[in-house]
Amino acid sequence: FLLLAIWLVIIPQVEAFEVALRSLDRMSTQLVILGLLLELASIACYSALTLVTLHRESRPSYATLLRIDLATQGINNAVPGGGPTSTAVKYRMLTLARTRPANALTGTTIEVSTSVLVLGVIFGIAIALSTREIQGNIAYVIAGIVLGGVALLVTAAAILLARFREPTLR
Repeated sequence: FLLLAIWLVIIPQVEAFEVALRSLDRMSTQLVILGLLLELASIACYSALTLVTLHRESRPSYATLLRIDLATQGINNAVPGGGPTSTAVKYRMLTLARTRPANALTGTTIEVSTSVLVLGVIFGIAIALSTREIQGNIAYVIAGIVLGGVALLVTAAAILLARFREPTLR
């Protein structure tokens, strides 16, 4: 099975890897640096969001949260289907950093919900800006309806969690 996997999966990708490697010399250094700076700013903002969503009584320092977010971001990108795994690791790391479990759960839930809503808003704006090009395409109509439904569910969950914290956690 290993030899078959190497033959069918890895070897066909070697040529694509070589093409990608050769294309690196055509990349704009300024855009690569800008992309790196924007990614670092994004992670810093995400850690600030983590800081804001955790209750003051048992939250770690910003530097600790930045390290936790960097570690979970790495897990998210390295593990297939890494979202749930990285969320579980983040919860565990927050509790190891002396964050109360209820506080870690509430903060992580609000943070993930906020991220989903922001991505949904960006997607919604993209659909709204491209309505002329996609007019009459039923797939985009369905995507918009699903997006609206998910946004309503996430908003309702966040409101319920904020207002009825203890019963929700039980």
